[in-house]
Amino acid sequence: MFNLNEGDCIYNDTTFKRLEDAKASCVEGKKYQKAGYYKKALEKYDYSLYSLESFFCSCTLDHAALSPKTRVFLLLVVVDIVGQIKKCYMELKEPYKLSVFLKIFEEIVETIGENEKNLSAEQFIVYQKLKQEIELDPDDIEFAEAKAILEKSHRAIIDNSDDPTFKELVSNYEKCCSYEKFLVPSKGVTISSSSSSSCFIATAAYSTSAHPDIDTFRNFRDKKLLTNPVGQALVSLYYKISPSIANYVKRQPVIKSFLRQQLERLAEWMRSRQVKS
Repeated sequence: MFNLNEGDCIYNDTTFKRLEDAKASCVEGKKYQKAGYYKKALEKYDYSLYSLESFFCSCTLDHAALSPKTRVFLLLVVVDIVGQIKKCYMELKEPYKLSVFLKIFEEIVETIGENEKNLSAEQFIVYQKLKQEIELDPDDIEFAEAKAILEKSHRAIIDNSDDPTFKELVSNYEKCCSYEKFLVPSKGVTISSSSSSSCFIATAAYSTSAHPDIDTFRNFRDKKLLTNPVGQALVSLYYKISPSIANYVKRQPVIKSFLRQQLERLAEWMRSRQVKS
């Protein structure tokens, strides 16, 4: 599974030992996952990503010589591990962490799709199955919540997490993706920043998402709300009900004006309490 095309890289025994370590750790992780030991499985997947990153770092690549098929192959290796991590967090019912890896999973699958012509018949079947995994069941609360409210707030979730394994998983994944020669040269796979997250109601009241007051509200969300369970629940509720409220506000000039006045006062109060944009 982990073989590279001859001529794609200059390697030695140490380099390929790291690759074998990644393979062995991934297999062990799947065994733990099947047995229901999800946290232990995550530790194994973390080591698998770490070993892959070490492998990437050890290889000396000629960018022009690296075949597109090998790049896609390596993407499939990484997405397999990420997919298992995603499933672990779903089983553990941790929607915020699930959301981060769901976004990562989607971005890798999208990148693979952009290189569909380089897929073998077997890889194409795998790619089709990966696309199906992206589809969410409307009745799955964990998936729906994660998809709806955290898609644009991942960096805040990562930075504020007190789970070292989760942080290491993200860090090792990002290190793997820093080696663009192994992925797709024109596109690195990155996690969305929270800075551009939508504040639907405030945006409707101000008729823009670029106002400094809205930056203050985002900062309050990221630093005060997303750092604790109660705040996370409030953010979850907000993102479920605010789009419809925002649409109503846009069509009501009097309410829109009144709401903006109140939000301006709220933003000023937040800044006086050191909640700055």
